[in-house]
Parts: sequence; C-alpha cells; structure tokens
Amino acid sequence: MFMGFSLAFNTIIPDMFHQKLTHLHLPVDHQLPDAQTSTGLSPYQQQVFADCVERYHPAPPDDVSRSAGYFRCSGAFDVNKHTVRRTEVSGMNCDQLLLHPRVSAALRRVQLKSVKDVVCASAPDLQRLTGLSNSDVQQLITAAAAVCRRHPPITAQQLQHGVSGAQLRLGCPVLDCLLRGGLPVGGITELAGESGTGKTQVGLQLSLSVQYPAEHGGLGAGALYVCTEDSFPIKRLHQLIGEQVCLRSDVPADLVSSLRFSDHVYIEHTADLDSLLVCLTRRARLLLTRGLVRLIVVDSVAALFRTEFQADDWLERNRQLLTFSSMLHHLSQEFSTPVLCINQVTDVFSQSHNSMGPSLSTVSPALGLAWANQVMVRLMMSRLQGTVVRGDQSSALRRLEVVFAPHLARDGQNAAVWREGLRGVESWTSNRK
Repeated sequence: MFMGFSLAFNTIIPDMFHQKLTHLHLPVDHQLPDAQTSTGLSPYQQQVFADCVERYHPAPPDDVSRSAGYFRCSGAFDVNKHTVRRTEVSGMNCDQLLLHPRVSAALRRVQLKSVKDVVCASAPDLQRLTGLSNSDVQQLITAAAAVCRRHPPITAQQLQHGVSGAQLRLGCPVLDCLLRGGLPVGGITELAGESGTGKTQVGLQLSLSVQYPAEHGGLGAGALYVCTEDSFPIKRLHQLIGEQVCLRSDVPADLVSSLRFSDHVYIEHTADLDSLLVCLTRRARLLLTRGLVRLIVVDSVAALFRTEFQADDWLERNRQLLTFSSMLHHLSQEFSTPVLCINQVTDVFSQSHNSMGPSLSTVSPALGLAWANQVMVRLMMSRLQGTVVRGDQSSALRRLEVVFAPHLARDGQNAAVWREGLRGVESWTSNRK
C-alpha cells in the first residue's frame, strides 16, 4: 500500500516519531514497509504511524501525481526538496523567545542559537551544557515548545466529534473568566447550593445565552428547561429578556433585539421519575435532532430521587440514578450539548473540638457519591453575609465556586443577582447585616 508520507506533524503525528523523522532525508516515494530500516521505528510504531496518516490524510486527488509526492503540510514543511523537516522551527532563533536575561546570556555563551537544538535536547543535557538551574532549563523548554506548537492541543474526543473546545458563556466576563470561557459542551455540569442562592438564575441566564451566535458565546439554538418541583419562573424569564441589552453590552443591540428569546425556551414539567425519563428519551432527543435546542437544564435533579425512594431503597435509587445520568451523557456527547443539573444540598455535621459544644454544620450536594461520579464539573453557590449596593439596586452577596472540573482549578468568585441577571462582583459597597 502506497503511503508516500503524507504528513502534518503539527497536528496528528505522535511525538515519538518527531526525532526519528525530522532529521531524515527520505524520498517522497519512500514506501512504508522500508520505514523500519530508515527510521528505526518498531513494527508497532510503524502501524501507529500508518494509522495516523491513513485516518487523517486521505489519498491524493486525481490531478496530483503519486510520483511527485503528496504532502499536506499547511506551510509547515519544505516540500520542494525531498526532505521531511520543519522549516519554521529550524529557522527560528532563540533570541525570539521570551526568556529571562540570565537564560538568554547562557545560551549566547554556549552558542546555542536554534530553537530546534533546544527542542531536540533533553533537560539534563541542556542543564549540563548551559550551567543553568533546573527551573531555568524548564523555562527554556517551555518557551521553545510554545513557539513550536501552531495550534492548541486537541483531544481524541474532540477529533471524533468534530468539536474544538466550544463553550457556552454565562454572559458575564468575570464569571466566564472563572469558568475559562463558560460551560463545556460535553458532559454534565452540576450547580448545587442552598435555597435562595441564585441557582435558578444561572439556569435561566444560560437558557438565553445559548441562543446567541457562536461568535458571541452562544450555540445558536434554544434550551430545554425541565422543572421537577417548582413551577417555571416565567416572570423572571421575561424580565431577563427585557434586560439583555444591559447584560450583553458586548453584543450589537440590533442583534439582541432580533432574537426571539421566549420562542426558544422549551419548558417541561415532570412530576415523577418515569415522566422525566420519557422527557429525556423522546422529547429531548426530538428537539436535539431537529437542532432546536443545544442546552438541557434540569431543575432540580434531587427532587424526584428524594421523594420516590426511601432510605432502605438506596440500591434501586442508585440504579435509576445511573440510568438517568447515562441518558444525559449520551445526549450531551451525541449532540455536543451542555447539560446543567441544578442540585439541592444536605447538611453535614462535624463535631466541634469542644465535646460539650454544638456541632458545626456544612452543606454537601445531595445524592451522594453515586451521583458525584457522573458529574464532570461541580459548581457550588452560597449566600454570604453581606449586601451589595449598585445605584438604586441592592443584592445579597453570593459566591460561585468551582469544586472540581478536569480543566479548572479550585477557585471562586463573588457575585450578585441584579435585574439583568447574575454578575460577578470584584469591588462593592458592602453593608453588613
């Protein structure tokens, strides 16, 4: 099978091939079976290399001669000469790197000028050659690697589903910064907190934000809002719609006025677990298939599981909980749709140091470990002892915290609920109660 080394090293070829291939002068009609002799690749590495080339770089078009070679190099390689090499990296000078003057001086002293030489050398070799400390060498390697990477990392899941880091913004720059851009489109995000902390505000705000085009942080579709206990806050939704121009000052006013927000929020009320599962398997899938929604909000996830199961029914409850979470995961992954599950909390008592004193009470998200293992991002909202004043408005101070997430550090941000929605608070006038 002719492969002809159709390469794009900056996208899909594993790192273990770089050092063995970048320094070789291989003819463009070099056959893959001969690659083991020329490159030293093991048979297993050959197969991985072949799979990468065959999967991501199809056969050349008919008007391209195979004997002339077929390269998909995106400008990163010199294909006029029969070599496989990175012209951009090999021609880049270390003086172009943002380094500490001490590191730059050490490189000049040993005449280490090329970024290519830095990338190809190991950390111990660089430390021995330059006499720099381990931290300085790591800074050098990091700076060199950063300029070599033309594109941000892409996970295998993103390659499979064609999603490149899309996120759903909340609409507040301060809170979006906390979430590094917003909610991820794949997986379940849980928002837990006590009553009155503003959890439903977040769900409503996201139901409007998802309708904006992608360039303004939305996904260009509506939202499915599933209520399991309280009635849907329709008055608050209309108030948020009327204040969108104030909240989203980054979006042109004519675009905001052209969006028919209320027509694209689909509301479902489920009074029991069976109706909730039917909603997800039938109605949610239908809306997602037709492209009408790109967000699912469940408010709240714990209500039905708490009322339908007794304490001794924990095994059946966990089974139903896994069925429910599995449905959400499948919908989220299949349609690249963020899922927000609003959760209640339970009190957790811990004994104080004074055995005669009262126990200290904290809160923990409901449904326990069985549910926590199904959640990709866990956020917590709490109400603090303070009042935020802004003009003629005042709001109780809240705090939004990241408990865990694969892409976020544990952090938090103060916030307040205004007429236009939830906003992050960086400085405020506080009146202690």
